[in-house]
Amino acid sequence: MNTNSNATYILITGTLSLLILASSLVWSNVLADPTAKVMPSCGPVEGFGLSISANGFKPKSTVDWQIVDSKGDVPLFGYFYSNRSGGFNETTYADDLKKGHYKMYFGTDSNNDNIMDTNVTRIYANLTLPCEE
Repeated sequence: MNTNSNATYILITGTLSLLILASSLVWSNVLADPTAKVMPSCGPVEGFGLSISANGFKPKSTVDWQIVDSKGDVPLFGYFYSNRSGGFNETTYADDLKKGHYKMYFGTDSNNDNIMDTNVTRIYANLTLPCEE
């Protein structure tokens, strides 16, 4: 092999290796269980902003969310759209919540009927009002 052939071989091999690595990272994200981080995890009773970072949902899908109190009531709910890799970074406002412990659930809504699908993984993050000192 001459120098040009070696360089071409190395370029093609390197490019294929990068493509395989990139596709495996995308598929591992798609096949992984969803995750969501909600910040802050507590706040005042008067209302506060929530920043949500999530991954592992179906790409370009509707992800419903619900804030559920300890009695199972749902005082707040909504939805976000996941990006092409199944994640999102969004903010929402939590208001009119009473003092107590809550869970913020997330789940895919494939038919956009504002009801989380039953055949997919649902995840949650804890919220407490007010913040405990």
